[in-house]
Parts: sequence; structure tokens; C-alpha cells
Amino acid sequence: MPNELHNAAKDPSIVGLNKVKKLIREGADVNERHSQYTTTPVAFAVQSGSLLTLEALVRANASLDASKDERNLFLYALFNRPEVIEYLSKPHIYTKFNDGTTDLHAAALAGRVDEVKAILDQDPNRIKEKSLHGASALYWAVLARQEEVVQCIINHPAYQTLSKDEIDENARNISNGLNDIANHYFDIHQTAYAISLYELAVQYRNSVNTKSESDSKNLVTYYTNLGGAYIYQHTKESDEQAITKAVEAYQKSKAEVEKVSMNDDDYPKLERECRYGLLTIDSLFQGHAMKEQKRAYHRPEAAAGSVVSGGTYQYKNYVPVVNGANPSTSHRKKSGGGGFSLFTGFMDGLNRPYASYPKAPSQEDIEFDKVLEESRKQAEAEQELKEVAAKLRSVSDGFGFDLAPQVGDGNCLFYTIAHQLNAQGIERWKGVTDEQLRIMAINHLDKYEAYYRQFTAYDEDRHEDQETKSLGKNRNWANHYAIQALSRELNVNLFIVQVDRRPRLNAASGKKEVNSNIHVIRQENATATLYLAYIFGFHYDSLVPKIGHFNDFKPNESAQKLLDREHVDNFWKEIAAMPPVAVANPAAAAPIPVTAEALLIDELKIEPLLSPIPVPTGQAPDDIEMIDLTSETEAKAARPGM
Repeated sequence: MPNELHNAAKDPSIVGLNKVKKLIREGADVNERHSQYTTTPVAFAVQSGSLLTLEALVRANASLDASKDERNLFLYALFNRPEVIEYLSKPHIYTKFNDGTTDLHAAALAGRVDEVKAILDQDPNRIKEKSLHGASALYWAVLARQEEVVQCIINHPAYQTLSKDEIDENARNISNGLNDIANHYFDIHQTAYAISLYELAVQYRNSVNTKSESDSKNLVTYYTNLGGAYIYQHTKESDEQAITKAVEAYQKSKAEVEKVSMNDDDYPKLERECRYGLLTIDSLFQGHAMKEQKRAYHRPEAAAGSVVSGGTYQYKNYVPVVNGANPSTSHRKKSGGGGFSLFTGFMDGLNRPYASYPKAPSQEDIEFDKVLEESRKQAEAEQELKEVAAKLRSVSDGFGFDLAPQVGDGNCLFYTIAHQLNAQGIERWKGVTDEQLRIMAINHLDKYEAYYRQFTAYDEDRHEDQETKSLGKNRNWANHYAIQALSRELNVNLFIVQVDRRPRLNAASGKKEVNSNIHVIRQENATATLYLAYIFGFHYDSLVPKIGHFNDFKPNESAQKLLDREHVDNFWKEIAAMPPVAVANPAAAAPIPVTAEALLIDELKIEPLLSPIPVPTGQAPDDIEMIDLTSETEAKAARPGM
């Protein structure tokens, strides 16, 4: 199937990761170009923010070469998590770009201001370093919004050695990059952020000391993009100020169009971009509260019709049609002023309706609107959360489970596993606590570091595994490595009901829906199956039978089929096949205790438990909320080991 690996790589969930690994094992080409975007799967992985998928592709020898591409992976990394940027900024990664990217560029992108300063202090001339794409350290600092690095660079004495032409070239490259990133955020409907980037692009392009016709052409594009973003903001949020700003953006675009030679091949396109934007704005005012005022002013129809003799103006998808033909091509001339008078006449006619546009609201009104907007967003978030909770209950119910809520304080995975082990009465792990399970996961990852290093964010410079380091702190969220570690050490299957954190738009139905799936980790000869509920990237809860208890529970047919068809985890076989390796930490080489009592004695150095901990029935309250799932007191009472 074309683009199958690309589609899997853009899924940031564990499902996407597993699909990528499966396709790689089946021989998928990790360097295949996308049929539409011409990029490789590794670019999709970077843009999705999935560090694990990115690492899996790199291990499969995915090419990172950017010498013949328009951009390298740094640009895609700007759209997601800091961990991905940090990973890409390591020498063994960015040197494979083969496009002139240096340690200075990497440090600027990652926001390592001290490193940037040290490099420039040592060799001021390195401020002129650029990649094959013209990207400098300042370029990456601005695009990554690393304000400290930006200030460090422009205030460094090395910056003063740049000529005006070099500074202008920097500004042009930066403005183009900002516009590209803004387009991405506009496409995914993060309009406010896109607007801020478009505005920054305009600022950098306007800062050019010696402007050329090319600069004006770029500014036309930036201003029309900005105007379009303001129009979208107006239509989606009924933001009246946005429409005023859109008009201003298109008027500035018009001013830049007039600086472009009519003999330029790009002129017709630039003219249309500006004119269509204003036509869209005008259409928004039809049926608007201002329509009574608008009747007193010249209409665009009159402005266009007065120029083209005998012409009749009509709307057709916001594209002007004069006698059935597009005036920008049928009535435009490359010389003389006659052809352009259609455009200027049209613009003059459009400008008039806004002469009596209401004045900007007061500061008090603006503050009040902000409060209303925050209230609206909070209400939307609460509604989304209710939909997510309802979906989680519904899917869990289909497998015969109720939710047993666990506190959401960063330890929820360990609370959930502890609850399952105790609720199922597994003798070997009776009385185990969340603290002991966290230690077990850390010990496992530390002991088998040589295996996990190929997947995790291992810091070669510090000789430490970032995943294990993160787990070492109480209330730090556990990642899926910890889940796998516990499944392997406890020798249990994990059946995880997963739902998305928020509803997403279903392209087929046109409605927002909460997606769900089942994730299974299966061990060979597992002693038990633990059942978990998971709001992706957010929170774990325990699942308990709706009827009866675990001692007489059997999974329903649907759950059993999912368990049976899952591939067995080959971890222990892979470990057995690996050559012996030296373990840096002698303590990590010691066998991990196999009982809860042994864990208590050997790891925590306290007395064993004297009596079993009572296990709650696990009935989920009807009014469960997924952020504050239950009170701290109730959770402690329901959680074993407290």
C-alpha cells in the first residue's frame, strides 16, 4: 500500500510505533518518498513528535540526508516536543543531514544559550555559518522561538561584524521560514499562533535595509496569508477586531503589489491573491449588522463595472467574473495603466464601506472579552472531558468492566498495576505498592540498558538513560518503557483500553468523535492478565469486573480474541540471544527480588507487611471526572499500600 509507512509514522501513539516496527520487519522501504509530499517516513515521525518512532526508523538506517531537499529535519521538529529537538540536535544525528548544519545551529535550535555564546566567543567568524538552505544560527533560534538565544546572537560582538547585505539575507531567510511554519499552524487550525508567526515574518522582511521587488512580492504573500488568517479567526470566533486587521493586511498587500512591475510574470497571481481576500471580506458583510450602513457606500460591483465597459459583475465562489471571464487575465495589460485601473478602481470601491467601521473597543471591553473567551474555552474543555470519560466507560463496559479510579498525581500507572495485582489476589505480589513497582521498573531498565538503549533517549555525553532518570523521580509520569518493563518482570499480560485525550474531527461524518483502541502486551506463559484504562498521554485507571470479582472472572469473547491474536513479546528471547555485556552499575546486575516482601526488604529496607491489604470492590461512581477522578482521601482508601 503506498504511503503506508508514512501514515504509520505520523501516528504518535504506541499503535503507530508498533505498526512502523511491523512494516520495517516486513521489509518496508524506510526511505520511500511520499507520493504527494515527496518526503520520507522519518520526516513524518519528526513532525508527529514521536521520538520512539523516529529512533526506530533511524535504527533501520533511514536516510537523514537533506543535501538535495528543501529543508532538513530541524524544521519539522519545530512542530512538536522538546525531546525531539534535543534528539535531533545531537552530533550523531545532525551531521547526517549533509547540508552544512553545525553544532552552532543545533545549539541555537535547542535553546542552549551558553553553548551558543561559548562557540561565538571562541570564534566570532562562525556567526556567518549557514547550511546549504541558507539557515544560520539566528534563523533556527527565531524559528524555534528561543528568545534568549536570539538576544544572545544579536547582542554578541560577532553580530556587529556582519555586513548589511548579510543581515538582509538573514532577515529574508528567517521571514520565509516563519511564513512556512505559520502555514503549518494555520492548516491545523492553531490560528492565533499562526497569526503571530505571520506578523513576525512581516517584521523581519520589513527590516531589510535595501528592499527589492522580490521583497515586495514576498510581503504580498505574507500580508495575504495574514489577512486570510484574520478572516478565519473572525468566522470561527466572531472576532470583530480580526476583520478590521484583515482589511489592514490586504491594504498593505495592495501597497506592495503596486511596487511590483506589471511586466513581472508573478504580477497576475499577486494581484488576484490580494483582490480575492478583499472580496471574501466584503462577502462577510452581506447580512451583517452593518448592512444598513453599507447601502450608502459604493459597492464592489460598481467599482469593477465602472472600469470594464459593458461589464457585469457577479460573485462566483468569491472569484470575480466579468462577462464570464476572469478580469485579472482577460482585461489586464502588462503596459500602461488601463489594466491595473480595474484593480485600483475595485480597491477604491472596497475601501469605502469601512470608512464608518466602528471604533476599536475600549481596554475594559477587551479585558471583558478575554474573560468571556477563557470561560468559553474552559466550558469546551469540560465538555470534551465528559465526552472522553463517557467513551472510556462505554468501551470498558463493552468488555464487561467498570472503572476503579486512581489518583492522577503522576503515579497513576503504578497505582493501577498495584490495584490489579492486589485485586486479582496474585499471591506472589500480594501487598505490592506503587513505590515498589516504580523501583522494579527502574531496576529492569537499568539492568537491560544495553537492550533499551536502541529505543530510549540515551545521553551519550552523560552516559545515562533519560527514560530511567525520569522514572527515578516520584510522581513523574511513566512512559511505555515502564509499562513494558513491568509486564516483563511481573510476567503478566496487559490489556489496555485506550481513548484519545480529546475528541477529533471525523472526516467522514463531519463530527468530532473520541477515538478508542485496545493495546495488548502479551507474555509467553503469563501468570495473569491485568486490565487497565488509559486516556492517551494523560491518565491510567484500573478496570474491574462489572459482575462478581476477579477470582471467578473470565474475559468476554471480544477481549479473549484480542488477547489471543496479539504476538508474544520476544524480549526474553532477544535478551538470551544478545552477547554478554558489562553492566556499569553493579547493583543493576543483581537479580531483582521476585516477591513483594523481598522488594520491601531488599529495596526499601523496611519490615515486611504483617497483614494483607484489603482490596476495594472497585465500583466506579456515576459522576466520575477524569482530571480530579476522586478525592485524595477516597483514593488512598481505595489504593493498596496506603
